[in-house]
Amino acid sequence: MARPARFSDANLLDAAAVVAAANGPAGTTISAIAKAAGAPTGSLYHRFPSRDVLLGTLWLDLIGRFQAGWIEALEALDTEAAALHALTWVRAHPREARLLLLYRREDFLAGDWPPTLADRAAHVNDRAAAVLRAFAAAELGDDKSATLRRARFALAEIPFAAVRAYVAADQPPPPDLDALVLTASRAVLAAEGASP
Repeated sequence: MARPARFSDANLLDAAAVVAAANGPAGTTISAIAKAAGAPTGSLYHRFPSRDVLLGTLWLDLIGRFQAGWIEALEALDTEAAALHALTWVRAHPREARLLLLYRREDFLAGDWPPTLADRAAHVNDRAAAVLRAFAAAELGDDKSATLRRARFALAEIPFAAVRAYVAADQPPPPDLDALVLTASRAVLAAEGASP
């Protein structure tokens, strides 16, 4: 009978997030992650064949974790929850928010993605895009490009812009920001025929 693994992928990715949030993706090394996880470096290389695979996996994992709540809100046609999702998530996950909002995908993995991650990376936003399209058709009347831009601006771009400065300052978004984001989001969604 095989012994259960002492360090799970989730443990190692959490340690990678700690190191990357402190040092930036460029300053994140396998040895620093191993130290943060309390694991031998061999455990990391057993799960992730290279630093690139580990950092690429971390980025994809963070995107997936963030998108899950937003997708759930849109599938329920809950525009308020979708508009506020970024604020709620940033407050609950400040370390992960720093990584998603202050760095680009290329900061996690320069050059070509390893084949094991390339397909996953190519389709990382597919479900969110499909749900946004369905939301636009159901709630805004169609899924034409101008309508999709309006929905994306109201439910993703406004909230991201609102929280970014607070994330950069290492502060939680203040509570009164929620009402401002909702006001702006509702105005854009109600602006029929207009697109930013």
